Amino acid sequence: MADSPLPVVYDGGSDLSLSEQDIFDIDTFDVDSQDSRSDYDYNTSGWFNEHYPLSPLESMKNSLGLGIECHPDLEPSDIEQFTFDILNEYLSPSSSTSPMDAAWQFNNGLPFNSPDVESEEMESIDCLLGEIWDLVFRLAQQIPHNHPSQERFVQFILALRDLPVDIKVSIGKDPDHLWHDLPMLDFGMEMWLHRIPTDHIFTDDNTRQRWQNYNSFVARLVRDGVYVGLHSAALCCISVLCSALEDEPDPRSKAYKAYGPELDVFLPIAAEWILLAGKKVYSLSKANYSAGFYGNRGKNFKGPVGFSVERWNFWKGRFEAVSNHHKVKDETRLLATQALEAMHTAEESIASDVLPIL
Repeated sequence: MADSPLPVVYDGGSDLSLSEQDIFDIDTFDVDSQDSRSDYDYNTSGWFNEHYPLSPLESMKNSLGLGIECHPDLEPSDIEQFTFDILNEYLSPSSSTSPMDAAWQFNNGLPFNSPDVESEEMESIDCLLGEIWDLVFRLAQQIPHNHPSQERFVQFILALRDLPVDIKVSIGKDPDHLWHDLPMLDFGMEMWLHRIPTDHIFTDDNTRQRWQNYNSFVARLVRDGVYVGLHSAALCCISVLCSALEDEPDPRSKAYKAYGPELDVFLPIAAEWILLAGKKVYSLSKANYSAGFYGNRGKNFKGPVGFSVERWNFWKGRFEAVSNHHKVKDETRLLATQALEAMHTAEESIASDVLPIL
């Protein structure tokens, strides 16, 4: 492949010609190899900000235009191409494939689900799963937060989790079960939590879209009871709400002049968590969930780090304030109003039950 400063996007029209044996040769996936996607950490900041503008929602009626977006020096691995081909067809707006059918198609084609795979070949399963989940979150950030395919993507994950198969895999010290435990999903979630260059959200619209799309996908997973990687999801949630609601400048300061435009960028992402998963966020707050959080507290909130009812009430007050803020866009005020209403609804729907912390 020619040298290039950019990652290469492979789409469903790729001319890769692979035999079934090529696709399922598990020995080619070496955890310690330079080509391992799990170990190859490339800088997404410059690449995605400058060279991967996302398509506008109105252009996605028939195709999402998804791409694998791998490193320029690497072609997609066999497992990436196989996973992408299934998901690209399933997530297409014109697809009639059911979540369960797509999940079975995916499961049945994986090498570690084959009875012919020897035990020593299973040692590479963590690498394979790492590649799969990395690609899943790579794709999720390309799908607009309000596109129907976001919901279809989550339905695929739920269908995969609920498949009546039980393959024990050893990753770390405790055994996991495919697919009930969704092993390594937390790996992909946490990796992209730190890879998306959030420092660019205010200045780069492409980064903002990717960050909102990623948060929308993670919030939907939490909403629907996928608690694998809950710590990463909760950290993501609290960071987003903190950034949007806990650092209002002094109204007398110069920084306050730019506060309206900042809210227009950050508040919609915070509202996404409340509108999609407000009940679960309130449950975490009632449970005082912290899981070793550090920092992640704005200068205007003086309570404990982590989730708490005190912090929930602070956020509620801030959403109410933004709903009446005269320096933000009308749509920002509307989202703040909707988030506030969703918080009241969450409080009314939960008496004493709390979210299971897994």
